[in-house]
Amino acid sequence: MSYDFAVVGGDRRFFYLAQFLKNKKFKVIGFNLFNFENEICEFEVATSLQEALMSAKNWVLPIPVSRDGIFLNVEKKVSAKLKISEILSLARKDVGVFGGAFSNCLHANFKKRVKFIYDYLESESFAVFNAGLTAQAAIAQAVLKSSFNFNSSCCLVLGFGRCGKLLALELKKLCFKVVVCARNEIQLAWARALGFEAFNLACLGSGKPTNLKQFNLIFNTIPKKILSGSILDSLNEEVFIFDITPNGIDSKELEKKSINFFVSLQIPGKFKPKPSAEYLSNLVVEFLNI
Repeated sequence: MSYDFAVVGGDRRFFYLAQFLKNKKFKVIGFNLFNFENEICEFEVATSLQEALMSAKNWVLPIPVSRDGIFLNVEKKVSAKLKISEILSLARKDVGVFGGAFSNCLHANFKKRVKFIYDYLESESFAVFNAGLTAQAAIAQAVLKSSFNFNSSCCLVLGFGRCGKLLALELKKLCFKVVVCARNEIQLAWARALGFEAFNLACLGSGKPTNLKQFNLIFNTIPKKILSGSILDSLNEEVFIFDITPNGIDSKELEKKSINFFVSLQIPGKFKPKPSAEYLSNLVVEFLNI
């Protein structure tokens, strides 16, 4: 049997993505997807990777496609590991491949073997939508994890990209004061234009123009270890740091200094899988113009 889509691997979003594509009347087969015990699976389930990929016109892969360049990204609860090399060995010139955050190497390897390759993250609309979901869920988690009253809290947002911008705007509705810290002068200009006090990352921890001890909440959206060393000594003793990036903080250093923190990654896939999956399904269909 021929299928329009084979959905393989990924987090909770991709189970729902397969469901949404099926509801759009496409023929869908899934493999190595997260198993929801209380959900009825409406699409076909393959018994092998070869069955799924060789029978489908389009392959729908995870975000990111791979974390290490060796194995396909799958939920921890899915037992079988799939090597990227196995998937590449089944590639053919009449198949289209969708995925997220391809490394340069993976992108090149797929591109020379398939009809087309499309990275979800190339869509600015999806990136903004994803950032909105991330901001909402991050704040909800921070409310539950921290002991502060947001209405009387001073909050610092590190970074003012898509996530940082939407996070700051949502926090502005809840917090007594929200300040933005970023390196990019254009981002700082936007922050000030939107009514935020803002200062350059180069000044972080210097005491000028902003004293860090005023902040009891810090949200980090920069995927680098900005909060470390002497900067940590400049923070409020009761500060709570909420990090939504990989490699954003040194957890051992924070623990050593008894600083409260929480790291939350892949927020849309964990906390907002359905709306994210629906958006992705629309993105895929619109790209194919079918």
